[in-house]
Amino acid sequence: MIEMSKKDHSLAHSHSNSIMLEPQGQGEIIWKFSKDIELEMACNIPGHYESGMVGKIINK
Repeated sequence: MIEMSKKDHSLAHSHSNSIMLEPQGQGEIIWKFSKDIELEMACNIPGHYESGMVGKIINK
């Protein structure tokens, strides 16, 4: 993925609310919530959202 993002800059993730992983890779983002909230997380690489790379975050 990192090599791909060098060729296609639209695939780059450069802020603290995202992480780029190789297939089967693992990573961590820590968010702290001050109230109950429901959010959606998803991959922003073209076609990945449509392929099901999406999930919910529920903080209660």
